[in-house]
Amino acid sequence: MSYDWILDVLADMRNFAASNGLPGLAEQLTHTSKIAAAEIADRRRQDQASGSEEPLEKRVGEGG
Repeated sequence: MSYDWILDVLADMRNFAASNGLPGLAEQLTHTSKIAAAEIADRRRQDQASGSEEPLEKRVGEGG
């Protein structure tokens, strides 16, 4: 499983906010998307460095 869906949902929400007169929310969602992308990348690097047998995507997908 990939985290792309999270970033896609945030992008959809940002686009909706921008198109519907909610510029503050759109700006916040832009910031949130950047944080999400950075944290996901960091976690993947940690998993690779530790040689984790279960990538973060699998652990989260299974409720953990």
